[in-house]
Amino acid sequence: MLLGNVASASHGETVARDVLGDADPTTAFQEFRLKKSPVTFVPTASEGGVDNTLELFVNDVRWKEVDSLFGQGPTDTVYTARIDNEAETSVRFGDGVTGARPPKGRANVWARYRQGLGLAGRVKAGTLKTLLDKPKGLKAVVNPADADGGADPETLDDARQNAPATVRTFGRAVSLLDLEDLARSRSEVARAKVTWVWSGESRAAHLTLAGQNGATFSATALARIHASLTAQRDPNRLLLVDNYETIPILVTATLNINAAYVAAKVAEAARSALLSALSFETLEFAESVHLSDAYAILQNVAGVDSVDIDRFMFKHPAGVPDTAFDDFLDDRGVTRLGDGTPKAVQNHLWILPARPNRVSKEPAVFAAEQAAIESPSQDVTIITKGGLPE
Repeated sequence: MLLGNVASASHGETVARDVLGDADPTTAFQEFRLKKSPVTFVPTASEGGVDNTLELFVNDVRWKEVDSLFGQGPTDTVYTARIDNEAETSVRFGDGVTGARPPKGRANVWARYRQGLGLAGRVKAGTLKTLLDKPKGLKAVVNPADADGGADPETLDDARQNAPATVRTFGRAVSLLDLEDLARSRSEVARAKVTWVWSGESRAAHLTLAGQNGATFSATALARIHASLTAQRDPNRLLLVDNYETIPILVTATLNINAAYVAAKVAEAARSALLSALSFETLEFAESVHLSDAYAILQNVAGVDSVDIDRFMFKHPAGVPDTAFDDFLDDRGVTRLGDGTPKAVQNHLWILPARPNRVSKEPAVFAAEQAAIESPSQDVTIITKGGLPE
């Protein structure tokens, strides 16, 4: 028995032949719509970071996809592909002046592509066990590692945020912030922050990344993103790309509830407000968290008369030695009691940007951090006094 056969795989089900219709050369800019959506895009190391899996054929000859028909010749066998707000894809041919018109035929326009994408494909190791097709001799299959990358289709809000980046960069990284814009233009990257740092004796641009929903990237994915960005920047400058680091924190608060409000309902609302304010979607990289912010969040919940915060501090991560955690606290100026114990309530929880490692050579640079509630049920405690029983 031979074990250890490994093949790379990505999200998407192949649509082998989707017949789109009849080509009519009397129609300028003839358009067809694919029958299945969304079309799969796969991450690559090429410029732009993704490749379309769509292939379009006319009379069994493959035509080339282009970004625009503008500037194309009258005999160029090209087409454009567009995705609408419902994630449905349509293709368009030229008018015989800018791009060729397809030759006349019956059912002679067809497409091959992969269908399906999104965070649903980001599965854990050991999840994929069922084969749609089983080649001869293949007994079983399993994914040995977690899937990474992947993204849901861009929403209109995302498009509004990302669209200006294309105008600022024109596909090239000239300034430092261009690297952030180009990284975020890749749908798999939800957040990016670039910082000048020293790596040994060299000055480098350090880019900290996060995937959608706060996911991190594998070493292979980081290398692919680095290669893709290098195709759009000056390769003579050192660029470092890394995952962000999560910094867990603890919060305990006592709420004095107004006599007209149900205590349990107010506590639930307070917890939701606090978790929302400390979520990946709300916080930024290197954004410190302040005690006054926590008070304001809780005090603004309807039914809360007053707030006492009893614990506001960094959480000791599992598996981290006490000495290493003490060094971590000292780097952030944590206030301590007379016996050296960290105070339970800190005025500020400092969250740091990317910076050089001044203690050892591995890693040469620490990535930017982001505060987080690691376990909402355990790390956020809401105590109530007064109010109505449920």
